[in-house]
Amino acid sequence: MKAELEDVHELFKNQISEHRPQIDLDAVATGEHWYGVRALGLKLVDEIRTSDDFLLEAAGDFDLYSVAYKRRRTLPERLLSGVESLLSR
Repeated sequence: MKAELEDVHELFKNQISEHRPQIDLDAVATGEHWYGVRALGLKLVDEIRTSDDFLLEAAGDFDLYSVAYKRRRTLPERLLSGVESLLSR
């Protein structure tokens, strides 16, 4: 687990170095978590918005598709569903 955490920390530092070179890496790569407004204040993110906001904005320039997968019920699940239906009547 420690090796995985160190790997994630190294990936974070590489990402910041490559994509946000203006940031003081020693100040933000301390192992702390930076959420929301704190990350914004440290310039780790450009803005805060929801995924819905992002998709609504992108919908003006791109075609968006919704993909859903309905798992096929097993035979025991179908049988139990039928029994439950009969019992509720």
